[in-house]
Amino acid sequence: PPIPNPPPSTVNPQSFTSPPISVSTPSPIREAVANKQAEAEAVITEIKDLDLELSLAVEAFNKARIQVEETEQKLQATQTKLDEAQAKYEERKLAFNERVSGIYKNSQVNILEIILNTKNFTDFIIRISFLARIGMQDVVLLTELKEAKGEVEEVKAQLITLRDQQFAAQQELEAEKSTIEMKLT
Repeated sequence: PPIPNPPPSTVNPQSFTSPPISVSTPSPIREAVANKQAEAEAVITEIKDLDLELSLAVEAFNKARIQVEETEQKLQATQTKLDEAQAKYEERKLAFNERVSGIYKNSQVNILEIILNTKNFTDFIIRISFLARIGMQDVVLLTELKEAKGEVEEVKAQLITLRDQQFAAQQELEAEKSTIEMKLT
């Protein structure tokens, strides 16, 4: 037998529509998307903050590195200056020692004897003038020796100061390097 046709439906298909979605009541999907967007924005902000911190640390590192290099150049120049000052001091010291040695070896020549053995007043003046020039040369030689020694001491003090500055700059460089490494890990 044939299958009978169903009776005509009295139900309207448009009556099966879902209730209207209100914008004010978020759905679970919208909430999840909003949460993920907020998390993404927080991560982006954190990345920007870390990038800024890293940039500042790199800048500080570069400044410290430049300071170390400049101090190294100053150290080399000061060491050269010290070497020159020491050479000058040794030269003056040798000249002074030779003069003192000459005075000691020729001690039998008495100044009073030189003056008393003059033939006339002109000879006396010449001898006194000569002795005064020798004395002045000795004073100049001794003054130059003292100045050279003072210069050596001054340059040594500068060298010590520069070494201390270089050590401090090197410490700062290492600290900045550590800061950068910490931020990268």
